[in-house]
Amino acid sequence: MQTALSFAPITTDEWRMQLTHIASATNAEIAARSPLMPTEKRAVGRPKRTLHANDVLAAAAAANDNAEPVMKKQKTVTRGEYTDWFSSPHIHQILREYKRCLYRARATVSKLKAEAPDDRFARLTHTTLIGWHDDKEKHKLKPQYQAYLESGLENIRQNGPLRAFEEHPAIEEEIKQTLLLMRSAGTAVNSHVIRWVMDGIIALRAPPDSPLTSMNFSKSFVCAWARKVLTWSWRKSTTAASKLPLDWEDQGVLMAKRIAATMETHDVHPSLVINMDQTGVHLVPTSNWTYQARGSKSVAVVGAEDKRQITVCIASSLEGDLLPPQLIFQGKTPRSLPSLTVDARAAKADVTFSENHWSNQTTMRDYIEKIVIPYAESRIQLFKLDADAKIILVLDVWSVHKSEEFRFYLRTQHPRIHLVFVPANCTSKLQVADVVLQRPFKHVITQRFNEWASEVVLNQIAEGKIIGLNDSLKMSTIKPLALDWCIESWKSLKERKSLIIEGWKKCVTDLYNVNNPEKRIEALKCIVKEKLDIAYVPEEEEQDEEESAHEEDSDEDELDITKPRVFGMQGARERTPAKQFGYQLASSAICMTDDSSTD
Repeated sequence: MQTALSFAPITTDEWRMQLTHIASATNAEIAARSPLMPTEKRAVGRPKRTLHANDVLAAAAAANDNAEPVMKKQKTVTRGEYTDWFSSPHIHQILREYKRCLYRARATVSKLKAEAPDDRFARLTHTTLIGWHDDKEKHKLKPQYQAYLESGLENIRQNGPLRAFEEHPAIEEEIKQTLLLMRSAGTAVNSHVIRWVMDGIIALRAPPDSPLTSMNFSKSFVCAWARKVLTWSWRKSTTAASKLPLDWEDQGVLMAKRIAATMETHDVHPSLVINMDQTGVHLVPTSNWTYQARGSKSVAVVGAEDKRQITVCIASSLEGDLLPPQLIFQGKTPRSLPSLTVDARAAKADVTFSENHWSNQTTMRDYIEKIVIPYAESRIQLFKLDADAKIILVLDVWSVHKSEEFRFYLRTQHPRIHLVFVPANCTSKLQVADVVLQRPFKHVITQRFNEWASEVVLNQIAEGKIIGLNDSLKMSTIKPLALDWCIESWKSLKERKSLIIEGWKKCVTDLYNVNNPEKRIEALKCIVKEKLDIAYVPEEEEQDEEESAHEEDSDEDELDITKPRVFGMQGARERTPAKQFGYQLASSAICMTDDSSTD
């Protein structure tokens, strides 16, 4: 009917003019009629919106395809932080604890927060936990969460990055086979090794114009790829537990008071208040962890028992100085030691040996005579102190440190040195070497090992002979490298004086300010009144860490800390589903071995 009438076409401008004319006439008619309309009592609440002709124009314009859209200001809504727990490595721990607590959400959340070593469960609430489960059967997950759990995609940041090798399946297959060969040879495989293999094969096989050549593979991608493509899981045989006394702060105050009283009694300069501790440094960074096919009943790692280490004695002063290191290699004669380098001589390091590389009475005497006394003499000259200036040596209660033999040696040979002991099992809080020095010192060494190992793997890939690192880890090769890495790490740590001062602040001065003269006098009064023993020697010794076996696959990866997911302003468009994300924890573990014997 309409087509038969053959309406004449009109332009958009003419159409708009007609709409404007109609709107004007409508407004005039409404204005003329409104005084005659009976007034009604307005209802309580929000007033009703009056319909105007402009609304008619807006509706008509939106209905016409050729008309410009009428934009309506959207109300922006700010959304807070959101944690996607089903993409975290802790989801399995949460569900297990929920079951142990007989499906009581509040009790589960309280226990998780109380037992966690950090604030990883700070954002977990009982309502979130309840929302995951069926309303009728509290022990049963809702279908969408159960399906996600069974998909095995936990700890994967996004599905997108896993498509990086889609255009190069041959390269991905070679990476897989290379890693399988290394694993079958007993080499422990972690994110570092996987990244080395990826980088090496891409450098050799990928076309120059391929996007793969410019990719930097993150740890989260590498871990996700290993789980998704190789169906490997992160495995470990044992875990360690430490015991910190509940009254460690009180014991720390007493330790600091002994330091303060000794400083006041003998007028000890802060540069001569020294804390020293021994730490083991693996010649080859080892680990009981490796990737392995899921469900494997046994996880064999060649070299997991490789305990080849050196002992490094590292010390700092209250002034913020880092003393020269002592490096103890395993051996029976000086022939077991690597040749001293120019940097080692410049650092005034004491490179010595013992039968099992452990510190003992002999190496401790060497440390006093070759490290502590020369350092003290340099401080005496620098600050123009008395020639017989006293020294405070803060040590933990290891058997050698507190032995009568060592204390007798100090009383007779070096009476200038006064001992103050760190309370037993409190070194993680009260010993500067443990709190701020050892971790960065070892981190640099591990980095240098990784760089060296990466070159070895790359050379093997180039030669087409994948045999792992076992044959490259002979003592004649590793010892000189370990010496260089230790000296380089010590030099970088020596420049971080603010870090050392912050460590002393955490361990000592925050508990009791030994630099304050009034505090030192107060501590001395406690000694005089026999409320404090300045020569106190604890009866306890450092306890060994306890280990417990684990035979199941780990639900976690080399990734740990739960990070909140933060969203920005919510726009008018429909929000896409939250993407999965991962949690990263720096890992320095790689386990290799060699079949050569030590000196």
